Amino acid sequence: MKNDLAIRSLLVDKDTGRYIKAVDEHGLDDYVHLFSRKDEKSEVVIFDFAKAVSLFHDELDKKLNARDYRDLTVKRGIVFNTWVRLRSLTNETMLCQTALQVSRDAEEVLNWIYTRIPELERNYRSAADTKPQWGGVNEKNSALLKISNEIEVFLEVLLCHIHATTKVDINYFKNDFILEQHCVNIRKVILDTLNSELNYWNGDFRYDSMVFQLCMEDMGVNPEVIVFQIDSSFSVTELKNKIISTAKIEDKSDGYSVMREYTVSWPKYSDESIGRVKALSRLLQKIDSIIIFLKNLKDHAVKFNDDAAKQQEFESSLESLVLKNKA
Repeated sequence: MKNDLAIRSLLVDKDTGRYIKAVDEHGLDDYVHLFSRKDEKSEVVIFDFAKAVSLFHDELDKKLNARDYRDLTVKRGIVFNTWVRLRSLTNETMLCQTALQVSRDAEEVLNWIYTRIPELERNYRSAADTKPQWGGVNEKNSALLKISNEIEVFLEVLLCHIHATTKVDINYFKNDFILEQHCVNIRKVILDTLNSELNYWNGDFRYDSMVFQLCMEDMGVNPEVIVFQIDSSFSVTELKNKIISTAKIEDKSDGYSVMREYTVSWPKYSDESIGRVKALSRLLQKIDSIIIFLKNLKDHAVKFNDDAAKQQEFESSLESLVLKNKA
């Protein structure tokens, strides 16, 4: 992964300073963008983002069926429950010991999930992109949902790991490469899957790529963000022009007069396929937001926020995002 790819895949509105998304929905990446801010001395101030971790945990609880994800539920519960205990500790020795336990458990779960991903990828690639004849669900959608849920738990555990570490050693991240590599590895899984859905190979889009429909129609996906996310050298304008260059002009007669007809065409994709691209784009933005956060911890002077009013403002912003999700 290029060093600046995660930064480049998040477009910023120059007027508002807000991130532009492929899909206009609020989620974990919005939380993470609030975790830190620069002060007047250009230091990065870190807020206690425990509330954000808890909110994300609650969101995942609603997504995961304990019967279908029994092992995953148990593993994430071990990390989360120890992390919850950490939040209440005031004794410095116990705080350090518990933070270390969170980190150890998190490392075990992160590596465990990562060993499961290859099989899930194989299942996704071999799954049929159709619904069964007698009803049921799209097999490819189900296979992608399993990958997505594993990755979302991966992100939750990763955030518990990061939060626990910041509580006892905020400067640890100056020399960290393990957590960063975890992110890079998972990002590649998401990116490869998104490239597959978009028929994007070796720096070029195939003639039947979904990207052309995304560029030519409003499918609820910002194509400019998509091409940035996959680090394509093509602009949306270039992709539109590629379609327009295939236009045909033909004579059409109704028996009384002749009209000149100008037609262009592009591939049409199912709602299921477009939904998968949306899901992968959202996952990519989530992991990229964490990569950027870790980069800030590594590259800048950092300190914890010690202003109670600003902490309250941060938590109120989180609550506002939750309300927007429910609206």
